[in-house]
Amino acid sequence: MQVKGKRLKVKMKNKKGSALVFVMVALLFLAGVGLTFVFWLSSESRQAGRRQAVTRDYYVAEAGTEKAILDIKSGGYIWTKGFTYTSSYILNGEQVEVKITNVGEE
Repeated sequence: MQVKGKRLKVKMKNKKGSALVFVMVALLFLAGVGLTFVFWLSSESRQAGRRQAVTRDYYVAEAGTEKAILDIKSGGYIWTKGFTYTSSYILNGEQVEVKITNVGEE
């Protein structure tokens, strides 16, 4: 009976070791998935910030262009070939410089 008891203990020790290995592998896998998710979220956050900045800059440039066109139309400028209008504005707290040149027919 003692021999059987010792074998049982040996088998149980082997099972405890394999369970530990399984748990360690599972934890490493979950840590890898977690880190991947964190890096993905960080990347998405940076891209969203860039998209927001690009969109803001686009609309500020559009507003500057529209303001320059309005100034040209209301300022009595003679719009001949080679005419260049340059102006600087502060729109939405940002400095905008606009340069419009007529390159077409007179």
